[in-house]
Amino acid sequence: MARNTITKKILCASLALTSAFASMAMMTACETSHPEVSMKLSFNGKTYTLEYELYRKLTPATAAHFLELVEANYYNGLCVHDYTSSSWSMGGYEYSETKTDEGGLVYRDYFTEVKKISNFPISVYTDANKSEATYTLYGEFKDNDFKTKNGSVSNGFGALTMYYTDKGSNAPKVWTVRQSDGELAPKAYEMNSATSMFTMNVSSSTSAYNDRCTFATLKEGSVDDLQALKDAIASYIEDYSEDETFAPETEVTINEGDPFVSSGMDDFNVPEKPIVIEEMKVIKW
Repeated sequence: MARNTITKKILCASLALTSAFASMAMMTACETSHPEVSMKLSFNGKTYTLEYELYRKLTPATAAHFLELVEANYYNGLCVHDYTSSSWSMGGYEYSETKTDEGGLVYRDYFTEVKKISNFPISVYTDANKSEATYTLYGEFKDNDFKTKNGSVSNGFGALTMYYTDKGSNAPKVWTVRQSDGELAPKAYEMNSATSMFTMNVSSSTSAYNDRCTFATLKEGSVDDLQALKDAIASYIEDYSEDETFAPETEVTINEGDPFVSSGMDDFNVPEKPIVIEEMKVIKW
């Protein structure tokens, strides 16, 4: 083989490796410590756009889990399924005017939909051999023995926290990916069973959680937008008569589709005039 041919092959291989490493570096560089997500909510004919900052160093598994669901458009069309003056729960149900006898709620089948997402981040398994993923989320909070040297996320006005439902006393043990060394550790399923649902703190108080994970904070520029939505809801409620309730109590099936526990019932206060997530999208990775 001619010397110049060999030289060309070596040069091509070197360029290919350089290109591959550059691509990897570019992908890594695209991921920031504080990815951002926007959430467009609608209520009574008006829309309100909120922007959030997530925390990869403080809640890495939760951030990855949430971002993939947002990127897959999972949340689009879902509504606030449980309303109180201080906290809104969302991320699990659509609202249908034809289902008023069930509070208007239609469950979006998380366990079926999430398996359609390619390379979905897995943090919980059914056994130490990783035979089966639960597709639920490792609980990054104190009561689940999660520790971080970087502090915790503040549950201030507008902050997002993962939502947990009662799994019952017979819920199985599961194995979670330990953040310290990547090995698996046995844990209670109830603390590692979050799916897509989360809560939004809409009160002025800040309370730290030991038994659930706050993973996103409202950006300063969106505070007025969330307050405007709250004011619109308050104004709407004032127009109700004494015999009407903005968010009547409705008994709804929970844990639907969860293969590891039996489904149960819970009482939700579902707004009759729905607060809907029109669109969520990742605006910075």
